Amino acid sequence: MSMSWAIGFVTLERPVLAQRFVRSARLMFPDVPIYVAEQSRRLGPMAEFYEAERVTVVRMPFDAGLSASRNALVEAMNVDYLALCDDDFILGPATSFPSAISVLEQDEELGVVGGMLHDYDGVTERIRNWEMFFDHDERNQRFTATPIYNHPPVVRQINGKTVYVCDAVLNFAVLRKAMFSRKIRWEESIKVNGEHEDFYLNLKKHSPYRVAYLPTMAALHLKVQQPAFYTKLRSREDGRHGFIRKWNLVSHLEIGVGGRPLDGAPVRSWFVGGKDGADNTAYSSPLAEGDSLDASAGISHSQLYSAMEREEACQTLATAEATSLLDWIGPHERFSLSIPAGRFLFCYQPAVDNEGDMLLWGRDMHPPGNSAAEQNGAGVILRWFSSGGDVLVWESEVHAIRCSEDRYWQPLAVRVPVWPRGTAYLRFEVVSACEKRTPLAAGFVFTDSSAVEPPGACESHGVLALCRATAETARVESAHKPLLELLASAPRVEIDVVRNAGQPWVTMDVSSLDFLGISHDSAAESPLVLASGLTRARVALAPLALPLDLVMDPEKVLFAGEADPDAEQLFIIVPRLVDVMPDGESAVPADSAFADPAPGIDDIDALLAAPIDVYEKTDMLS
Repeated sequence: MSMSWAIGFVTLERPVLAQRFVRSARLMFPDVPIYVAEQSRRLGPMAEFYEAERVTVVRMPFDAGLSASRNALVEAMNVDYLALCDDDFILGPATSFPSAISVLEQDEELGVVGGMLHDYDGVTERIRNWEMFFDHDERNQRFTATPIYNHPPVVRQINGKTVYVCDAVLNFAVLRKAMFSRKIRWEESIKVNGEHEDFYLNLKKHSPYRVAYLPTMAALHLKVQQPAFYTKLRSREDGRHGFIRKWNLVSHLEIGVGGRPLDGAPVRSWFVGGKDGADNTAYSSPLAEGDSLDASAGISHSQLYSAMEREEACQTLATAEATSLLDWIGPHERFSLSIPAGRFLFCYQPAVDNEGDMLLWGRDMHPPGNSAAEQNGAGVILRWFSSGGDVLVWESEVHAIRCSEDRYWQPLAVRVPVWPRGTAYLRFEVVSACEKRTPLAAGFVFTDSSAVEPPGACESHGVLALCRATAETARVESAHKPLLELLASAPRVEIDVVRNAGQPWVTMDVSSLDFLGISHDSAAESPLVLASGLTRARVALAPLALPLDLVMDPEKVLFAGEADPDAEQLFIIVPRLVDVMPDGESAVPADSAFADPAPGIDDIDALLAAPIDVYEKTDMLS
C-alpha cells in the first residue's frame, strides 16, 4: 500500500528564504503537499505566493516558537510521514525523501531518518554533521551529546540503503507520524535553542522508536544575511536554559562544541587551553607541541571528518559526503544584468523600525516571454539619499528578481543605511544592474518606532513605490508636444492626500491612475517621470506613501494621465490634504495653507519647453 507524505517547514519574517525553499521543493516534488507554520506578523504578499504554489498555511502567533509551530504542523498534516525542513534549505536531485520513507516502511523500529546538509555561505561549502548519541546521567545531573563518529558505526542495510543508527539528527529528516503522542512532541515552553535536544532525548527515553542517519539524502543549506531583529530572536539562550532546567541538569556538554552552563558563562577549553588569556594550566592539552584545536571541550568536527575518512568502516559515509551541491544554486540564484525599464512594480512598508530592516517587494508587470533575462532573472541595485538630497549609498549589493514569474510578489531583503542626524526621511531608487543603470522605481522610508501602517494600505501590498513608466505603457511626452505644453493645457483635478495622525508621511490613492508623474523644480535638468497605478499590471495596488513637503511643495507639479502615448490626456493633481484621527473615523480638512499647492506651474524651468526623452534620464527626486 502506498504511504502518504508531505513536506513541512516553519518560518518567521523570512519570506525571501520561504519562497526560495518552496520553489525548490515544487521543482523536485510538484505534487507533494507542502505545509508552512507561519509565525510572521503579517502574511502580506506571501498569501498570494502560498496560494500560487499550493502551500497550506498553518497560521501561528508572532514568534510562537519552533516547538509550538512544529507541533501545529504535526497536527495539521494528515499523512503517514512528515519531511521536516527549515526555510533556508534548497532541495535538489539528491533530496531523496522517498528513500527515507522506504527505510521507515521496512524497519518499523525506526521513527526518524535524517539526512545530510551541505552548508554554503557564499564562499565555502562544508558538510554539517549533527548525528549524535545522547547520554543522560540522572544521578550526576549530566547530559552529553557525542558525535557518532567518535564510536564504531552502528550500521543497518535496509532496501539496499546504508543507514547509521543514532539518537539525534539534524532538522532535516523524515518522521513517522504514528510515533507522535501527548508525550512525544516538542516542548512548547522552549521556543528556540534547546528544543532539538529536548525532542530527541524525550524520544529516546519515552518511546520505542529509534533514529537513523541516511547520508545519501542531502539538501543545500544556503546561508544569507539575517534581519537584525531575527538574529536577536534566534540567538536567545533562554531555550537552552529551559532544557537544562526541565531535565534537572548541572552540566550540558556537546562534544566538539563545548559546555552550555545554566548561567550562560562561557566554558573554558580544558583540552586546549583558553584563548581569552585566562590561566588554564590546570587543564593540560593532550596535543603535541605546535598543534592546536579551534574548539572547546573536545575534538573539532572537522577533525572528526578526517578521522572518519580514514576508517574503512565509514567509506560509504565519506564517499557520500564528497559530493558538492553548489550546482543546485544555479536555477534559484542566477540573474541577468539585462532588464527592461518599467517591467516591475515595487511595494513596501514605509515605516522602518530601529533595527533598520526592510522588505521591498517586486512583481513582474507583463506575462513572461522568451528573453534570456526571463529565463534566469533580473539584477537590481538600490541607491539611497537623505531628505536633503545627500547621497548615502550610491550602489547597493545586487538583488535578483525572477523575471519568469508574474503570479506573485517577490521579496528583496534591503539594507537601510544609517540615517544622518536631522534627516526626516530617506529616499531610495531601484536601478537595473545592467551597464546603463536604468532607474526603475523610487520610494520613501520613514523612521517610526510604532511602525503604524498608512491608512488604506491593504495588508497584502503595503504601499506602492513610484515605478518608472516604459515607452510601451505610458509615455507622457508624445512626438508632437513637449511636456510643458501638455501640462500647460491640462485640467486640474483634486485628489485627497491623507495624513494619519502621528505619522510622518501622507498617502495618495493611485489605484485609478494609469500613471503618476512628479516634475522637478527649476533646478532640475529634466522632469522626473514615474509611473504608478498602471491598471494593466493585473494586480491590486495600494496607495503611495510620500513626504508631505514633497506633495505640498508649490515648486513641484504632480500630474497624471492616460497610458496611451497618443492620447495626450494629462491632468494636474491638486492635493487636498485630509487629516485622519487615530480611530480612523473622524476626518477633517487640513489647514487652508495647503489649499492650492500648484501655483508654481508657470515657473517650471524653460528646459521643459523643449522635447526631451524623459525615459533616458537618471535624475532623482530632490
